[in-house]
Amino acid sequence: MAQYPGATWVPFPGIGQYTEGPFKIIHHTTEGSTAAGAIATYRQTGSYPHFTVDKDKVYQHVDTDHAVTALAHPPGTVETNRNHAVQIELVGFAGRPKNRDALRLLSELCRWLEQTHSIPRAWPNGLPNPPRNGRDPGNHNRNERNWRTKGGHYGHSQVPANTHWDPAYTAEEANFVVTPTAPAPADELVTGASMLVEKAELPEMGEASPSESAYEDTYGQASDRGDYEVTEHIGSTTQPVPSGRPTKPFCRNLPRRLPELPAAVMADVARARAILSTQSKWVNGTVLHYCFFKGGHFSVPKKQADAIRAAFGKWKAIGIGLDFKEVDQLSEAEVRIGYSTADGSSASAVGRGVLSVPLNEPTTVYGWDLTTQYGSGTALHEIGHVLGMEHEHQNPFAGIKWHEEAVYASLAKPPNSWDRETTFHNILEKLTAVQVQGSTWDPDSIMEYEFESGLIDEPEQYDINGLTPPATLSAGDKQWVRKWYPSLQGALQSLQPFQPAAMDLAAGQQADFSIEPSASRKYKIETKGASDTLLVLFEEIDGVPRYLSGDDDSGEDRNASITYKLFEGRKYIVRLRLFYPGASGQTVLMYS
Repeated sequence: MAQYPGATWVPFPGIGQYTEGPFKIIHHTTEGSTAAGAIATYRQTGSYPHFTVDKDKVYQHVDTDHAVTALAHPPGTVETNRNHAVQIELVGFAGRPKNRDALRLLSELCRWLEQTHSIPRAWPNGLPNPPRNGRDPGNHNRNERNWRTKGGHYGHSQVPANTHWDPAYTAEEANFVVTPTAPAPADELVTGASMLVEKAELPEMGEASPSESAYEDTYGQASDRGDYEVTEHIGSTTQPVPSGRPTKPFCRNLPRRLPELPAAVMADVARARAILSTQSKWVNGTVLHYCFFKGGHFSVPKKQADAIRAAFGKWKAIGIGLDFKEVDQLSEAEVRIGYSTADGSSASAVGRGVLSVPLNEPTTVYGWDLTTQYGSGTALHEIGHVLGMEHEHQNPFAGIKWHEEAVYASLAKPPNSWDRETTFHNILEKLTAVQVQGSTWDPDSIMEYEFESGLIDEPEQYDINGLTPPATLSAGDKQWVRKWYPSLQGALQSLQPFQPAAMDLAAGQQADFSIEPSASRKYKIETKGASDTLLVLFEEIDGVPRYLSGDDDSGEDRNASITYKLFEGRKYIVRLRLFYPGASGQTVLMYS
């Protein structure tokens, strides 16, 4: 009998045994706001799942060893309900953000199902398509072969012969569902596999809590109230109670896995560090095109757009080799910027990671007013992520020790309302030593959060007084960005066909060349040697380099190579970013 420990049973009959296929999990949304309403609908229609998940409870209706009826199965089509499909209805709407507490319970349920039925933690048909302006985005992948042969997670929108578009998870929601939650503290654990806990009810995403307006009034203001005075016992450890000063809303990024490098590369610590610390960085001289969402859920109001434009200007004024250009079409932009106070969350993909974000989604999103002092710091902070910067307090060399339970408690409250996994990933989790450059901590960095007193254990001064960065670019920030993106100097060296150009570069350095082909044909541009490199080709159009192609050979037993048709009379730029120089210390570039 496959019954989820701790679930509340509301039984339905089931339709007997499965007939084919590997076990898989199917994600639905109820298209309603309550579990009671969903269950009443199941009784009226005869269409029901194994589980219904609300923000504070999991309901089970049928043993997972038996099939249910929530999928369509038109005559003559591939089997659906009996294809070992374990089906879950999440209370909520496909076209709206999902409740975080419900997603957490759903994630815990999925871990139990994966273990019980040997279900892979993967989306065989890719992530479900997110809503487009609250509506069906279309273009759903309903690959029948994957459905028949591959276990894993599927959205209702990905089931063959079905026409619904739920659950329409955003990428963040889909990744949250398949990511294990951080360990609960000992006093929250429940015997058995369910890990269901009693917790205070939080507002729905996009719904204001009673005290939310008070936080909105203080987002950009420091407060002298609520000094650190009191302690309380949590478990056997004395923990400080955070001060009464309102917690600020924080940047909230998704977990990111380190790129997988071959074992031989990881064994060479210097090489692995050089690759992993450089891979997220743009080649210097890149023009990053940015565009604002102009309608729908992520529409950016003019005054917020102006604040973001000003932040780009502050980064450029440092004197860096990167440039920023606003464009009118999202499809033309590497950096797509959204704004949503309903979501109340600011976040950004890091460095070249923006290129992996689907074109209909923001790469960078803001969730609160950017016209205050604190908000202007947020605008700079997210652009720092775009440039490849990580959170400063997660530097493994920072020496920060935390009052961990106080951190979890503080971040669980508005305006952040984070679960433990989100808090762990964005605050307590340290980056690995191979991900960072340098060995010092900059508490004034724009990439540092503002922390109230009682959260940082060491250094002691921040335990007593809290940490309040100035929300401006620090000297360390400017040094970092000039290191990776120094100002471009002088004319480019000309690269001639069949004439190798040898370079002695250190890890992270870059060389730039111009190409003016004498004939229109396909050319091969390639590196030689044992170095790890990123090679990028641009065409110069009206004085602005536009990206054409690129190749990254880092950690691989090959050389970077680009084959592309170049045209006589046009001007091209080749930029080579060296990750690691190899044993010889020399890199060669040529084209033919």
